[in-house]
Amino acid sequence: MVFGGYSGGGLQSSEEFDGIAWAAGGGLSNARRYSPGSAGEQAAALCTGGYETSDNSNKTELYSGVSWSLSGTLNTARRQLAAAGTVLAAVCFGGYVAAASNVTEEFDGAVWSVVNTMVTAVKEIAGCGTQTAALTCGGNNNITEPKNTTAQPGLSPASSTWAETPMPWPEPKMRAWPPLGWGPGVAILILPKNSPVPPGPSA
Repeated sequence: MVFGGYSGGGLQSSEEFDGIAWAAGGGLSNARRYSPGSAGEQAAALCTGGYETSDNSNKTELYSGVSWSLSGTLNTARRQLAAAGTVLAAVCFGGYVAAASNVTEEFDGAVWSVVNTMVTAVKEIAGCGTQTAALTCGGNNNITEPKNTTAQPGLSPASSTWAETPMPWPEPKMRAWPPLGWGPGVAILILPKNSPVPPGPSA
């Protein structure tokens, strides 16, 4: 599923993919561009942040599989951010406010709460995973930051922490890229535990 974007102005439209063809889905309540954070799945998606007519957005919308409805607002309005999780347990991170941001917020299906910040402020990023085990990489800083609370059972969401690890690609990468599989620069891979990291693409 894709939604929002830019074509002479911010877009409200969304499209759904069935494995063969794209079809129009429900329209966002607010047109937005500049990479709003997204999470969930086609029948239960989340869109948050981005850029509206003249400023960063703090709005969140939830998709039922048919239509979008407004939900809780972000504490920090921003664009070019990333998100992970589901409509009932999401996390958003990074982005651009007046500069690159390291703000992290968690969503419980209704309200966003500020939690521990990223190690490095970064914008134009990709993200994947769950609320308590998320990953972001690339953007305007050459970083890979996994977020993991499962190593310490019983901690509250506010105790979530980010850890910065080296990327296996030698040259810096800019902007977000396809979230799974090799793209035209770099990719996020989900690997079995203890799997060796494969070499990066040659171009």
